[in-house]
Amino acid sequence: MHQCLFSGIKCNPLKHARKLVTFLCTLGPHKTGLHNIIKEGNKAKWFIGKDIEGKRLVVQVLQLELLQDVKTRWDLVYLMLERLQQLRPVGLFQDQILELN
Repeated sequence: MHQCLFSGIKCNPLKHARKLVTFLCTLGPHKTGLHNIIKEGNKAKWFIGKDIEGKRLVVQVLQLELLQDVKTRWDLVYLMLERLQQLRPVGLFQDQILELN
């Protein structure tokens, strides 16, 4: 399932971002799970980012809600993509977990 959601992001990132956000926002348990992962991951220092020089470092991810694109608000596309970028360390951590299994 995870590979299915992320496999084509390089081809059409906006389409896949919309699918991912819609999937996570429409299913309550996934939304709650995201919040729990962020909360626990921040405590346990699971999330890794890079500084300006490219060195890996532990990052704290903000407890943010995902934003869905709405056709009547053109700026939500930008805000949705920006929010996904802010939550990227969570996705990278999930990738690492899936590789271990």
